[in-house]
Amino acid sequence: MAAGLPLPPGALPDPMPIHFGPDGRPDGWGSRTLGTLLMPGLMLALHAMFGALPALSPRGFEPHRDQALGAFRVATLGFLLFMHNEILWAAAHEGHLALGAVGLAMGLLFVVLGNWMTKVRRN
Repeated sequence: MAAGLPLPPGALPDPMPIHFGPDGRPDGWGSRTLGTLLMPGLMLALHAMFGALPALSPRGFEPHRDQALGAFRVATLGFLLFMHNEILWAAAHEGHLALGAVGLAMGLLFVVLGNWMTKVRRN
């Protein structure tokens, strides 16, 4: 999950920040194991949920034929991967989240989701 973030072993503190306030400063702490596995675990659960949605949909509604479901999956998981790397970077450098980059990523997520929402068929 953190292939784009080369960190030497032991670079993350224990405990490490796992939650940040609106000013980007850490305000929640957890073990190194929790900090490194929480977001990938959430991403895995969401990936499974997106995969199960076609089976859970009502008859006659086939979301797997819509490209929107794939776009939602890629956008959501891409945003979470970005946030995971931001959190690991902030933890390794004992700093704050880069709020400008986080805001930009969140804006991009909303633009992509909003664009694709217009293409979703009603069930």
